[in-house]
Amino acid sequence: MSEPNSFVWNTMIRGFQQNHEPKNAIKLFERMRVECWDGPDFFTYPFVIRACGEMMDYVKGVCVHGLLFKVGLELDTFVGTSLVEFYGGFGDTKGARRVFDELPMKDKVVWTVMLSSCGKNVCDLEEARRLFDRMPGKDLVVWNIMIFQYIKAGDVENAKKLFDLAPIKDLLMYNTVLGGYARHGEVDVMVKFFRDMPAKDLVSWNTVIGGLVRDKRVNKAMAHFHQMQSENVYPNDITLISLLSACAQVGALDIGRWLHSYIDRNHRGSDVVVGTALVDMYSKCGDLESAEYVFDQLKNPDVETRFKKTLYVQWSVSSGGIVAMGAGHFTSREKYLSRRYLYNAPELFDGTLQSGQ
Repeated sequence: MSEPNSFVWNTMIRGFQQNHEPKNAIKLFERMRVECWDGPDFFTYPFVIRACGEMMDYVKGVCVHGLLFKVGLELDTFVGTSLVEFYGGFGDTKGARRVFDELPMKDKVVWTVMLSSCGKNVCDLEEARRLFDRMPGKDLVVWNIMIFQYIKAGDVENAKKLFDLAPIKDLLMYNTVLGGYARHGEVDVMVKFFRDMPAKDLVSWNTVIGGLVRDKRVNKAMAHFHQMQSENVYPNDITLISLLSACAQVGALDIGRWLHSYIDRNHRGSDVVVGTALVDMYSKCGDLESAEYVFDQLKNPDVETRFKKTLYVQWSVSSGGIVAMGAGHFTSREKYLSRRYLYNAPELFDGTLQSGQ
């Protein structure tokens, strides 16, 4: 093709940008300005602006914004939405708001992007709320964004107030508020809110279990784990890792072993992430033989690194007469494991092992 038209140029630029090759998109844009007889248009600039954002090149994006004034496209809604998103991505709420205010036509998309841009900066949360209150025809997406902004800022109280005002509530909205209670340690309120939810999915169950685990309420977390299964909601890696983490925190070895049995029965033991959590749990509970058993099934360098670190901590404590979690002095088996997995630090461990401590 000797003289490709703007449609062909735009297709290529869009292809580069959408396939995460922003530098090539920018290079092609510069060529288009010189070689294409009708030049870039309102289809071109949004992809170029997004490419600048993906490259984290604020100066280049501002330069492209300047070009828009020369070609008279600065007031186009499609182009303006990309600019609002660009400035918002850099935390430049004032720049985003300036573009937004100058747009003569504002559709639902640009309102939503502007609201999200304000919410990225906690200092602009009040401005986000003013925009939210002004926005015509708010849909569920907008309500969820504003509630999430409050949760992200740690303002669970205002998030709940807005939640109560929402004319329609979906599961995402319920889960957002539930996550806010869990994240900010309001565990009793979280459990009550969870109990009153009209519907629950795996995210809901994982959130409440995770909140209980962070508060070290292992038995209550396990009770919710059993309840979710009775309601035919099946756990995923996040569920199991949360519970194993709780066992590791409080030294609940019996519960950890039961979870290991459950994982084996459901063919999850070969998962590297779950297996790593099992190794971590057994190690921190002082059962290094079981940790070795799981470890040998995984053959993963990340797991090996974690196991070594745990052994290092336990051996260091042991040399003073106490093993982590009160497990007692190292046995000969544990000394063998230390030799096996801590070979990369013989100068530190050989003397201690030879002393028989």
